[in-house]
Amino acid sequence: MMKKFFVAIWTVLSLASCKEEMDFDYHTVAPIDVIEAYLTQDGLDIQVTQTTDMECTTLPQQVDALVTLTDQDGQAIDPDSTAVPGQTYTLQVQVGDRTYSSTAQMCRPATIESATLTWDDGKTDRLFCTLQIQDVQGEENHYCFRMFRNGEVYKWGVFTDKGYEDGIIERNISCMSRDTYEDNKPEDQHKILHDGDQLRVEVLTIDQHSYDYLYSLSLSKRQSYNPICNFEGGCLGYFIAGGAVSVELVFHDNE
Repeated sequence: MMKKFFVAIWTVLSLASCKEEMDFDYHTVAPIDVIEAYLTQDGLDIQVTQTTDMECTTLPQQVDALVTLTDQDGQAIDPDSTAVPGQTYTLQVQVGDRTYSSTAQMCRPATIESATLTWDDGKTDRLFCTLQIQDVQGEENHYCFRMFRNGEVYKWGVFTDKGYEDGIIERNISCMSRDTYEDNKPEDQHKILHDGDQLRVEVLTIDQHSYDYLYSLSLSKRQSYNPICNFEGGCLGYFIAGGAVSVELVFHDNE
């Protein structure tokens, strides 16, 4: 598909302006498989979808896939079974005639000591969710957090225990500014918490491989490049095994 846009180019020396027609060629490519898989103590949570064209307005739909989970001895296990810390797991996903695989180590879960929602009335004037996390003892640890609002992912990020080894890690999750909250614009609804919103914050202890992928993914959102690969076989997405803990909160606008 070929699209044409007109760009105004200002000629400073002559103070005159002209228009130049520029062509942007959006090439149509075949859909790419996307795998999002989390393995925790409660079993495997997996979604398999495909990429869509730039102008597609519908959400990606799940596609049929054959999923196999094996332990470090190569034995197939029930994806709904309890994962064991210290074990290495391999996920194999077959979509049609395409097969993908990824390996991750299950880590021991941390402990959430406290979680609070607090407005910072200082120079930031933002709402923060502050977590106090007891680091897993005796190991170099990597973490991922996911914050859900009414069951949907609201915020996510990664961090390590560097500087807090074996101690209490304090993590401040920035939720929204007071201006954004009070203006309540339709285009900002994905950022805004409303009175009574149910929040769940999940913290997963993850291995280095998983951390590197998620860290590169967070950078790619800001710097427009592809994250490092987490799967073999040419698909997009990730497989993460992590010891998970969570806490639930409710946002009240009068607090």
